[in-house]
Amino acid sequence: MVDLLTTRPVPVMPGARELLAEVAAAGVPYGLVTSSERPVMEAVLARLEVRFPVTVCGDDVSRSKPDPEPYLLAAAKVGADPRQCAALEDSPNGVAAAEAAGCLTVAVPSMVPIPPAATRLVVRSLTELSLDRLRALAGAR
Repeated sequence: MVDLLTTRPVPVMPGARELLAEVAAAGVPYGLVTSSERPVMEAVLARLEVRFPVTVCGDDVSRSKPDPEPYLLAAAKVGADPRQCAALEDSPNGVAAAEAAGCLTVAVPSMVPIPPAATRLVVRSLTELSLDRLRALAGAR
């Protein structure tokens, strides 16, 4: 898998780089939570030339998504209460993990549909989000 990731294009969701840059420029703590193993995660991040100050991957937890453990660990690493964190997720398991951890959850479905719910916002693209919108959503909680 790592070999494939180093030789083939890795798609990036529209709006992802812009939102990440906005969050970083504002000095908001952030991280990456993935079920992938660390070598896969590192290969993707290297290929995309992206860095996260905090990462939690499948290797770091005893229970992966949909269990909340990955999000609880990430929140602890950034020094935040999970209820003060926003999670952007593209899978049902990720959404379940983020919601179980108490995070504000925004679903951006990719392969599998994710229905709207009272506890989450569903958007078609990350281009629909900004740091201001995330702050407004958090304030409305």
